[in-house]
Amino acid sequence: MQAYTYNVLKGLNAPAKEIHHSRVVDKSFSFFTHNSYTFWEKFTLTLGARIETQRIGIGHSRDARGVLFDNPYGDVRILSPHYVRNDSYRYNVSRIIFDYKPIESLMIFIGLSRGYKNGGFSTVVNQPSLAAFKPEINDTLEVGIKSKYFNETLGMNLAYFYTETADFHVIRAISIAEAINLNAEKVTIRGAEMEAYLKPHKSLQLGFLAGYTEGIFNKFYDRILNTNFDGKHVHFIPQYDVVSYLQYRSSPGLFFRYEFQVVGKMYFAADNTIYSSPYAITNLKIGYEEERLSAYLYCNNINNEYYFTSYIDGTFQAVPGAPRTYGFIVNYKI
Repeated sequence: MQAYTYNVLKGLNAPAKEIHHSRVVDKSFSFFTHNSYTFWEKFTLTLGARIETQRIGIGHSRDARGVLFDNPYGDVRILSPHYVRNDSYRYNVSRIIFDYKPIESLMIFIGLSRGYKNGGFSTVVNQPSLAAFKPEINDTLEVGIKSKYFNETLGMNLAYFYTETADFHVIRAISIAEAINLNAEKVTIRGAEMEAYLKPHKSLQLGFLAGYTEGIFNKFYDRILNTNFDGKHVHFIPQYDVVSYLQYRSSPGLFFRYEFQVVGKMYFAADNTIYSSPYAITNLKIGYEEERLSAYLYCNNINNEYYFTSYIDGTFQAVPGAPRTYGFIVNYKI
């Protein structure tokens, strides 16, 4: 059951409560296998497959309780009568990865995979015809290089990926108390990632990670807004993400980690009119570690950057990122 509460006439009436009564039953059965084969010493072929069947059903109703302008006695009012819907799905997904190691410190790989997100029902929608959403199917190609040198004191990994998605899941708010999951017919997401590290000393490590991602709605008709969003950027995907860090660990002994992160522009709405600007945050963690006991002091978002991490498209509801946060952690292993 999910409940939404709000004041209808603030200051004049007692708060009224609207409640969605939703019960979802989701049963699934799956079979999967994963095997790797090495031949000619330098080549490895990895094969994986998964078959899953899903049966899912929902029962839903919605009512209002409390004093309303047209309900002065606070009687229970039925806003949506009880309905029941059932669906079933079958998923066949697989992956194949081929890697080549010309030398022990270098690996080149290419992989093809199909993944999915389960279909289901939106739990806070009144109309039965809008409740169901289809599974999301992702087909991905990835190529890359993994390398390490000088007794693993220097390493660098590079990767590029390209994903085509059918029935991409998109959340659309209908009102403050109703939201549904939509399916965008076709989406493409592509990007590149790089990771590098340097260990000038066995206790000291410097690292750098960077990624660039672009997602496009190739075909997306929003049936709620009666609007076509073809060619728009997919929301909730940062255009880039960069992390650099300096870490010292003398085990047992002192631990220190300084981290700097930059997050690029991220759209929050399918029409790309609402977005977060790039922002940077700094984190620090200092502590002492022994075999069974460790203690740390930490401070996240030292610069107290003000930014947003999420927004519900179609509403005024947004989620700000955590402000400057500090504290301590003590761990003890029994």
